[in-house]
Amino acid sequence: MSTPPELYRSFELLFGASPDAVAIAGGADIVYANAACERLYGYTDPAQYLGRPFLELIAPSSHALVLELVRRRAMGEPVPAVYRVRSRR
Repeated sequence: MSTPPELYRSFELLFGASPDAVAIAGGADIVYANAACERLYGYTDPAQYLGRPFLELIAPSSHALVLELVRRRAMGEPVPAVYRVRSRR
């Protein structure tokens, strides 16, 4: 899934200056990551991560939690706005 330029700019305005790593998935793929996320994972170019599977950023021990939250959100069920997972580098 590609991100329309205006949506990408909106993400950048909202999350670009955050000191926390923020990645946004569209479907199962990464459509945005802020500079803190790029630094955390050692990315130097958005082409390294845009369109790649979001679960590549998540440690296997956290996959079940993330997939369950995605499923619940897709079903319209309440999910936490913020949650912590283990990442992999």
